[in-house]
Amino acid sequence: MFKKIMNALVDVKPDAPKEVAQAQPSTPRPPVYAPPIAVPEDPEIATNLVNAFKAKAPVGYDYLKFLDGQRALAAQIPDEVTRFKATFSFASAFGVTKQKLIDSAKFYLDVLAEEASHFNQGMDEQAKTKVGGADAEVASKDAAIAAKITAIENLMDEITDITAKKNAEIKIRNEEIAALTGLRAEQLNSRNDWTAKIEGFKARFEQVRSRMAQEIADNISKLEKL
Repeated sequence: MFKKIMNALVDVKPDAPKEVAQAQPSTPRPPVYAPPIAVPEDPEIATNLVNAFKAKAPVGYDYLKFLDGQRALAAQIPDEVTRFKATFSFASAFGVTKQKLIDSAKFYLDVLAEEASHFNQGMDEQAKTKVGGADAEVASKDAAIAAKITAIENLMDEITDITAKKNAEIKIRNEEIAALTGLRAEQLNSRNDWTAKIEGFKARFEQVRSRMAQEIADNISKLEKL
């Protein structure tokens, strides 16, 4: 489901994190894990998660249709509590029980957890490929630079005996160090860019997942109080 998001990592830079208010859970309700970085919700991630819900939705009236019913009544019944009860009354007329809705809502919590697992696995693979590859390149350049510096130090120990040829060799080594240092800087920048991109996507995913989980938990609590 998140293949499109993975591909987007190639061209999209992560948004700068912004502060957003964190909803306070009421008791009782399942634990909700706040994202490590507060960022604006990503509408594409939200759409993908909703599509995952729809793809796994069972036949018949369930929690998703219950939510659709609430949205359909939004214009006619502005009050959330009244709208919630009216939607449940409509569902009850078709034989839908409170427990069935609660079980269905919990099913979608499991779907969220499964999608989070797939998403995090994809992010880990991206980190291994992009960040890990950059780290290896940086380490290689560090080793190459260290070797060149050692060569220069050995030459400097013999400076009183060397000729113009040795001085020319030192110049070559310094030019090689400059070139390697430039390549190292590019690799390090690439590594840092990928780290920021991946963390940004992870944060936006967790923001959406947390919000959806909170909404589901709130509705479960409301259903249990009916």
